[in-house]
Amino acid sequence: MNNIDFKNLWVNLTVVLPGMVTYATWRIVIMLMGYKGIDFKTIDGSAVLSVCVVFAIAIIQQAAGISLEAMLAWFFHLFKDKWKNAHKLFVGRFRALVADKYNEPVMRTIGQFFLSLNVCVGQVMILVFIIVAQNPISLAPVEKLGWLLWLSVSIVIITMFVAIFRCWNAIEAIEEAEKIAEKNAEVAVNNEKAA
Repeated sequence: MNNIDFKNLWVNLTVVLPGMVTYATWRIVIMLMGYKGIDFKTIDGSAVLSVCVVFAIAIIQQAAGISLEAMLAWFFHLFKDKWKNAHKLFVGRFRALVADKYNEPVMRTIGQFFLSLNVCVGQVMILVFIIVAQNPISLAPVEKLGWLLWLSVSIVIITMFVAIFRCWNAIEAIEEAEKIAEKNAEVAVNNEKAA
């Protein structure tokens, strides 16, 4: 698989896969809630409509994820001296990508973080749906929403921990890649001096 195919595959996975997870979770939640406000027979009866619903959810979720990413990039840009590697993950990765600074495993680790972040965004969307669908006029007190709310909150917390763990992995991968790049540059300088 060439580099362009890999990038296209990864873009599709980071957009479509979280959308599919969110759609599947949403369907399960609606079934468990006994919610009758959506006619799934119409959606399920058309392959085109089903795909459109998944892509609509995926694009909305991606937009929310990119907005969150932009806020985090802004935050880490303000504190780039304190959190250099987080700044590199959120802001500097584009320059590094263009410069072909990171190898495929590092890029995959970074991509897994953003995939996890998008899944987390989708689960937050489900949580908001549960709260609004239970009581659309005014947000009900937590005790009235029941076990489904607590399950959703638990899933959001778990996906947040996964995203944080993947972020830590991505930052570690960037640090390691930069150490290797520095060592390789040092070896190249020493080889030039020896020649």
